[in-house]
Amino acid sequence: MDFVIANVYAPYDLVAKQALWDHLSSFVLINSDANLCLCTDFNSVRTLDESKGRGTVFRLNDANMFNKFIDESFLVDLPICGRLFT
Repeated sequence: MDFVIANVYAPYDLVAKQALWDHLSSFVLINSDANLCLCTDFNSVRTLDESKGRGTVFRLNDANMFNKFIDESFLVDLPICGRLFT
């Protein structure tokens, strides 16, 4: 079996994040025959609840784009609990 592990640290800027997500979507599709694990800090949250306690402003547009990227890339956001940043 082929395994691909990628460690990604996303920029904070929304335009730069979108460019990264577009690139990663292509990367995921190219490696669709392999077992893929993205270990990341996307600097994004999927819901308002995820942003609580972080001292940052929740940006709905950012969350919507992030959720779209996850869904369209057929990724699974693992529910890692117990830490402020997961």
